[in-house]
Amino acid sequence: MIKLIAFSGSTRTGSLNKKLVSCAATIFKDKGVEVEVIDLADYDMPIYNGDIDKDSFPENAVRLYNKFKEADGFVISSPEYNSSFSPLLKNVIDWVSRPQNSEPSLTALSGKTVMLIAASMGPLGGIRGIYHLRWVLENVFMHVSPAIMDLPVAHEAFDELGNLKEEKYKKMLTDSALKMINLTEKLK
Repeated sequence: MIKLIAFSGSTRTGSLNKKLVSCAATIFKDKGVEVEVIDLADYDMPIYNGDIDKDSFPENAVRLYNKFKEADGFVISSPEYNSSFSPLLKNVIDWVSRPQNSEPSLTALSGKTVMLIAASMGPLGGIRGIYHLRWVLENVFMHVSPAIMDLPVAHEAFDELGNLKEEKYKKMLTDSALKMINLTEKLK
C-alpha cells in the first residue's frame, strides 16, 4: 500500500492551503491510499544553520526526518509568498535533507514522489510558487508529479465544511491525485 504524508506550507489558522491539502487527503483515502495529514506547526524548528546540525539535530527535525523517511511520497499544498514558496517549506526541506544517523544526505527525500498543489486568493492560484518549489524538490532528487493543481480565488472556493464548491476544481484535484497514485505505484 502507498503511504503518503500531506501537509501545507502554511501554519496560519484558516489557511486556504490547509483546506486544499485536506480535500486532497480525502480523495487519496477514498482511493485506498494511506495518507497522514500533518501540521508543520507541530514540528517547530529553528531556521536551518549548519552550526546547529554539526553537534545534534533539533528534536522536531529528527521526528520529521524519520516520518518523511518512512513515506513513499508527499502531497504539499504551497502558499505563494512574493512569487515563490514559503520560508517554512524551505526550512523543512533544508532540515530533512541533512544526513542523520550516518545515513546519506537526502535519505528522507530522494526517490520519493510529490504532488504539488497551491491555493491563493489571487487569480494565478499560487502557480508561481509551485514552479520554484518544483525546482528545489527536483534538485533533491524527488519525482514531482506532472499533475500540478492550483486554485485561484481560493477564499471563495470552499464551502462552510471546507469542501471545494466547484466541480471543475474537484475534478482537477482528483485527476492530479490519480496521476500521483500512478506515478508512486510505478516507482515503488
